[in-house]
Amino acid sequence: MNRRRLLLNLSLVLVAVVAGIALYYRYRVPPEIAFGKLALQTPAGQPQSLNQYAGKVVVLNFWASWCADCLREMPSMAYAQQQLAADNVEFVCITDETPEKLDLFLSRNQYPFTFYRSLTAHKSNGIHALPCTYVIDRSGKVAYSVMGSTAWDDPEQVKRIRALTR
Repeated sequence: MNRRRLLLNLSLVLVAVVAGIALYYRYRVPPEIAFGKLALQTPAGQPQSLNQYAGKVVVLNFWASWCADCLREMPSMAYAQQQLAADNVEFVCITDETPEKLDLFLSRNQYPFTFYRSLTAHKSNGIHALPCTYVIDRSGKVAYSVMGSTAWDDPEQVKRIRALTR
């Protein structure tokens, strides 16, 4: 009987470990995304592509208006954008919400970023937690990514982004 209980307990521990690893990778590791293939629209409904940012450093932020962490980091993103304006760095924010929700958000908030609406759900792109941000270098490769909110205006963060422009 004790052996059966021990095997059951070990099985439960193994299942918990595997589930924990799966959840970690689903919610804490940003997925690989084919950025050039994202179907995007401007707030006015015009089709857009991220290919227009070729040769620039891009801070690409996936967010939603209901996401408290997303909203909390936007002021620091705005300040970082001001600090990096002369360095040809673009800050782009993408939501998968309805045009009405994006319009409402933009009418209430005056951020200097470019906002787009994704025509596919974030989850369809493998994004299961927000905010999810990719810093893309001038060659179009992901230099690094951040899951969750961060202080984009932190001097080390600004320095790290600026280094990609050289």
